[in-house]
Amino acid sequence: TGTRSITTQPLDLSGARNMAFQVRLGGTSSSSCETVDSGEDVVVEYKLSGSTTYTQLKKLAYDGYTTATKVSVTFPSAAVSSAVTLRWRQLSNSGGDFDEWAIDDII
Repeated sequence: TGTRSITTQPLDLSGARNMAFQVRLGGTSSSSCETVDSGEDVVVEYKLSGSTTYTQLKKLAYDGYTTATKVSVTFPSAAVSSAVTLRWRQLSNSGGDFDEWAIDDII
């Protein structure tokens, strides 16, 4: 329960065309990270300066990233701007110590 997200400060993406990052959603056993369940996917989103609405760039399926995996995202032309906020958001979770995920090495 509750919202889990990571949000950047506004970034200058006017010269960017894509980004890459490492992601892990849950794990392969309860001893390493509790497994993320169906419907507990993570989405990558962006919004432009002055907007309150996020637009989805990519959906990371709950069962596709149980080990650290490099993900690449190509920015649509609308996201290539001088003040863009990026957000990684889990759509739902079981709360507390469940449905863990991690993002690293954002470039």
